[in-house]
Amino acid sequence: MYMASDNKAIGKYITDLIQDNNYNSDREFCRHYIALKFHKKVEDVDGSEIQNMANRLCQIKKGEKGIQIEDLPLFSTLLGVSVDAILSAGTFLAPATSRLTNYTIAHSDNPDQWEAYVNREDKLILNPDEYNKTVIDYALDAGNYPFLKYLMDKEYIWFVGEDIDQYFFSFGAGTSIERRHLDYDNLDIRMKETDELRLRMIVLAIKNGDLKVLESLHAREIPLLYNLSAFSHHSIKDWPSPSRSIEQLIESLSECDNSVLSYFFEEFEIESDRSAWSSTFVFPYASLLLDALVNKNRKSESKHFLEKAIAHNEKTLGLLTKLTSKSKQYFKHLLSKTDRFITYSDDYFDHEIWRDYVVYPQLHFVAYHMPYAVKDSFGFVTNIFKVSAHSSDKEIQLLINELNQTYDAFVEKEVAAHARTIN
Repeated sequence: MYMASDNKAIGKYITDLIQDNNYNSDREFCRHYIALKFHKKVEDVDGSEIQNMANRLCQIKKGEKGIQIEDLPLFSTLLGVSVDAILSAGTFLAPATSRLTNYTIAHSDNPDQWEAYVNREDKLILNPDEYNKTVIDYALDAGNYPFLKYLMDKEYIWFVGEDIDQYFFSFGAGTSIERRHLDYDNLDIRMKETDELRLRMIVLAIKNGDLKVLESLHAREIPLLYNLSAFSHHSIKDWPSPSRSIEQLIESLSECDNSVLSYFFEEFEIESDRSAWSSTFVFPYASLLLDALVNKNRKSESKHFLEKAIAHNEKTLGLLTKLTSKSKQYFKHLLSKTDRFITYSDDYFDHEIWRDYVVYPQLHFVAYHMPYAVKDSFGFVTNIFKVSAHSSDKEIQLLINELNQTYDAFVEKEVAAHARTIN
């Protein structure tokens, strides 16, 4: 038995389902809805019908109007979930059918049933169904954390592998469940070639407050960090914009407790095989998370984590100043022993020591490497904070301004370095 959720929760659940089922837009969903309801061909649905339904769907998604009884079986069919799932906004894990399928197993709370399904001779668990969804997709949709945790604990699936060489599209995710035949199974390919499932598992771990699982999932990291070093960082400019899965992750984090938030704002180190040095990072989307905390008016959290962000930016600025100063001093000392030292100006030294400095605005990364001629030459790559949100709270806004000033200092140094390069 369950209680029906409120209109806003149902509206948000329907919003996610429409996107999860690969409808390109709300209008496309409405077109299919009308075609199903009135037994039409999809291509025969006209624009006025779509617009009327789109207006009503918009109100349903915002929670301004409730879903109608007549909508339920149609939405259920089009979105691949039960009516109970819609009314409970995805919190009621009752299957829509008694037949064992990816869908029913993903909604089950019976470990014996899970184990039996894993060990089926036909290995249905490895393949998507007619909706192109695997059991992992459905379990993530349903929020069946115990089932997913069971698969991880039994090492049937993993979102983070041990081979760092595989950290690219994902963290070397995969499955130990073997097919009867020698061909590739779809689940293993899916887990290796995309990070989406790991990100969705992270959201569930956040909701369950499971820090141990968050650590095992490398929750603060993205695979691309393992390809960065002070020598090799230019791929940052080609990184994609935050995906919908990242947006959902940020939304979950913005509502979680301080213990989880603190974990995501801590610095961590990664040893890249591209460099002998480790690199220090923070959660690559931490600036977006700060925006979300400010916008949700979480005042104490905003103040605390803005202060941590300022400390990180200032620490990075201090390291940059230390390395550039050391480089300049070394160059001057080295060249002072030559007859031509008098011909070198400060502009020349500045040009040389700032040659390998760059700021990447997409995800707020900064990288620097001392000139190779400098003894014990060193460099770094890390990400820094910038906040776009504004607050009516004066103390919070002052902290935002202070943080953004530290970020602007990095940009100003790059502008000055570029000007010296031109001249």
